[in-house]
Amino acid sequence: ASLLTISVLMPTLLDIINRIIYKKEGQSYQKTFYSRIPSTIASIIRGILALMALPDKAYYSLNAISKTLYRMFVSKKHLLEWTTSEDAEKLAKTDLISYYSNMLPNVVLGVIGICYIIIFNKKTSNLFLFILSILWLIAPFAFWYISRSHKKKEITKELNEKERDYLINELSKFADLKIYNSQGNFILCEIKSKSLTAKEVREKLIPERIIIRDCVSFDGLDEYFFRVCILKPEENKLLVENLKKIFK
Repeated sequence: ASLLTISVLMPTLLDIINRIIYKKEGQSYQKTFYSRIPSTIASIIRGILALMALPDKAYYSLNAISKTLYRMFVSKKHLLEWTTSEDAEKLAKTDLISYYSNMLPNVVLGVIGICYIIIFNKKTSNLFLFILSILWLIAPFAFWYISRSHKKKEITKELNEKERDYLINELSKFADLKIYNSQGNFILCEIKSKSLTAKEVREKLIPERIIIRDCVSFDGLDEYFFRVCILKPEENKLLVENLKKIFK
């Protein structure tokens, strides 16, 4: 079991060693708009997840090999029949019970490990086997949680895209404004009529608890440029309604 664990974690260990030994002096990562997991910690997490998924991966690999051999040498049928990962994902249920059902090898080996500890009570291997068994038992929950977070991000991304399109469409109707298309989480606007400055618009919106960004400090922009963030649907509608009052 120890040798198997080492073989699974070897890519992670090599990756960590490589990052420590070959890290360039003064090397720093590019700043991003979202929180980032340090590369070493990310490597450790990947290693732990690989170990947690070991029984499930081993089962499906053996199942695929046995099916292939049977079709090649026995049945001679369905040699080109397979289910793509995309189709499998669409057909798969995503609730917690389904994750435990699909990752049954994890549950079986986890329970066997715990029972082995209770029955034989070998102190030398108790801690290692106990940790491994617990990891295998909680693996379905961990992967279900990760999948749920990923889907939540996808829903949020779709909502942001929908709201961005809504804001661009609505703001483009203002004769006083020129709207610059954006693929990010904000939209750049220019007051082409120059009837007001961005600072004046900002001050008029503050009492309504709406904040926009005055872009006068941006290179290449002047006091007639401002930026709005894409927020929740009700907040975006409130922004549009108040801008209508300002640019009558």
